[in-house]
Amino acid sequence: MERRKVDILFVRNVLEVKRVSDRVMSLKLEIEGVMLNVVSGYAPQVGCELEEKERFWSVLDEVMESIPTGERVVIGADFNGHVGEGNTGDEEVMGKFGVKERNLEGQMVVDFAKSMDMVVVNTYFQKREEHRVTYKSGGRRTQVDYILCRRGNLKEISDCKVVVRESVARQHRMVVCRMTLLVCKTKRSKTEIEKKTKWWKLKKEECCEEFRQKLRQALGGQVVLPDDWETTAEVIRETGRKVLGVSSGRRKEDKETWWWNEEVQDSIQRKRLAKKKWDMDRTEENRQEYKELQRRVKREVSKAKQKAYDELYTRLDTREGEKDLYRLARQRDRDGKDVQQVRVIKDRDGRVLTSEESVQRRWKEYFEELMNEENERGKRVEGVNSVEQKVDKIRKDEVRKALKRIKSGKAVGPDDIPVEVWKCLGEAAVEFLTSLFNRVLESERMPEEWRRSVLVPIFKNKGDVQSCSNYRGIKLMSYTMKLWERVVEARLRKVVEICEQQYGFMPRKSTTDTIFALRILMEKYRDGQRELHCVFVDLEKVYDRVPREELWYCMRKSGVAEKSPGSGLYNNLQKYNLPYAEAIFEMNYFHYNPQPFFALAKELYPGNYRPNLTHYFIRLLHDKGQLLRMYTQNIDGLERMAGIPAKKLVEAHGTFATATCTLCRQKYEGEELRSDIMEGTVPHCSQCKGVIKPDIVFFGEELPQHFFLYLTDFPMADLLIVMGTSLEVEPFASLSGAVRGSVSRLLINRDLVGPFAWGSSRHNDVVELGDVVSGVRKLADTLGWMRELEALMADEGQKVSDA
Repeated sequence: MERRKVDILFVRNVLEVKRVSDRVMSLKLEIEGVMLNVVSGYAPQVGCELEEKERFWSVLDEVMESIPTGERVVIGADFNGHVGEGNTGDEEVMGKFGVKERNLEGQMVVDFAKSMDMVVVNTYFQKREEHRVTYKSGGRRTQVDYILCRRGNLKEISDCKVVVRESVARQHRMVVCRMTLLVCKTKRSKTEIEKKTKWWKLKKEECCEEFRQKLRQALGGQVVLPDDWETTAEVIRETGRKVLGVSSGRRKEDKETWWWNEEVQDSIQRKRLAKKKWDMDRTEENRQEYKELQRRVKREVSKAKQKAYDELYTRLDTREGEKDLYRLARQRDRDGKDVQQVRVIKDRDGRVLTSEESVQRRWKEYFEELMNEENERGKRVEGVNSVEQKVDKIRKDEVRKALKRIKSGKAVGPDDIPVEVWKCLGEAAVEFLTSLFNRVLESERMPEEWRRSVLVPIFKNKGDVQSCSNYRGIKLMSYTMKLWERVVEARLRKVVEICEQQYGFMPRKSTTDTIFALRILMEKYRDGQRELHCVFVDLEKVYDRVPREELWYCMRKSGVAEKSPGSGLYNNLQKYNLPYAEAIFEMNYFHYNPQPFFALAKELYPGNYRPNLTHYFIRLLHDKGQLLRMYTQNIDGLERMAGIPAKKLVEAHGTFATATCTLCRQKYEGEELRSDIMEGTVPHCSQCKGVIKPDIVFFGEELPQHFFLYLTDFPMADLLIVMGTSLEVEPFASLSGAVRGSVSRLLINRDLVGPFAWGSSRHNDVVELGDVVSGVRKLADTLGWMRELEALMADEGQKVSDA
């Protein structure tokens, strides 16, 4: 048999630990389908009050009554009593081989055994007195430690004796009982240990580089990953196994004696031999030798601990050291728990299930009920229509941000591909993931491998450890799908407004913050000797019971898009090979490489496009004297081409009409740059040769001064028309709230945006969703302006053609 500590051998068999009192505790184990209860006790000593002794036996009675009749029981206790030699009149509970005469405390042991139909195991095996004496002190040699079991299970015990030379305590000696459990021979299914790829090695740059090279070889020298998920995932897994290797699948046990070394082991072994030598020959010389070796062991242990701690403290200054500290803390916490692994569970009727199949069925039954349970609630009267909306394609910068935010070193899902793989592959991974996510978005189907997960029940550290309701389910899912979720979540957070009182599941708003705030509040009220009334409402398993219909309702009400991707400005920038889409409008990147911006400018430059019905409708508003001001984020100049005067325009993001040298600040007219831009070259200043930049407002630059006309314009407005915008970029996005509360706001847009999507719309707001041109046409027709508008479009269109 494997020689290991008893607690290590049976740690995975422990089902329950009960600390009944300071004198009694019990342990329930499951061994090959058999329930074994081990009870430990320490009875009051001979000189203690009778009341205290009766209290001990009363507690022990309660423990025995709580154990089902069909389960084995073994009691090992220091009863501080002598049952004595012989068994006349007590043959049913004890044998003949006790020690000395029976006393009052020993009679209590015999009476207890009779009442519980148990036997005193020590007395049934004929041994030399040396192997029956459990207590030695000075000249006293007696028997006070006993093992008891049910009478029907005595046949399972083949031996019981005292191990003479094992020094587990100064006065007491170890009692050993050999017990063979009679179990029904059932064929247990062999648990197959799953070997794991050593993905953690990817944190080393040399391993990461080797992985990239081998993956490139596996792809036939290509840098680009295959388009489909299944092929890419299999190639990555196979390459990972070859390059990084696989583990044994067994969890490494962190021993408490992590400071142990050969010197300590050698010293302890010599001390044990000296103790045995002194037990056999009690001479002063042997005693002195034993004492000296005891002192030496203490010195060696102290030296080994100090050395180990010094190494640990040195390592703590590194990132690896921090992980070691957390690992040790987790191991200490795990070792401190009574039950480290739950192998049995109770069914809904409270019966203990022991077979692996029945336990799995119970977990499946429990979580299926939990995840699909909904509390009774009234039907929602008002409804909300799902609006067909175009969804912008997922951009590379969104994937990069999600990849940067997600943590490494976490447990992998069933697909066995951690996030470290994508971080190691860099831009190749970003390209692949962006393409993959857009295919998922377009097809509305995710890879089948993403649908699988491993559900792990985590004990809440309260209540019955065998009750499913005291566990929290944690799912181990594909980390690639988690990246996809992060991208979607980032978009949802821009659309959905969550109340300020929400803590948990919110960035920088932990539940510990509210606990701290409540604690401070209580302290302040206590210091002021004032009453404070708090209400705590515990919504049990509320997260698991959220009605799915309500989730869809809330997202639709918030204007979350449901349909296939469209084409926004940033979606069309992939061809410029930017590090991220927004870089095209950043000054730092412009100074580094202005070519992508001017390539885009060639497409957007005034004259490439013509105004549409929307632009001419605004022109018609001006002609009729109804236009106070037009605020636009567009930089294509189509408003000017439609004939709207410059004084009526606030081009918040600038214009191509003028330009400025980035070095000497020399001013230019936009037309002076046209030839260079159309030829695909970067325009340079004639004075200093610096790059000339059109007066387009880049990220971080100040808005044009005339933007602040809104401070006087918006309070004067009688109607605010919002159309063709996402209302995402500040401060432009806040303008919709700058008009007076009594002023109506008309939204003509593809999507619900800004306050119209946040649920903060006004009673006099009007919304027309769909194509913007169609919405404006409908408005013009309602106003009776359609003929005038068509005539204006025809006249102005002819002028543009003639020009």
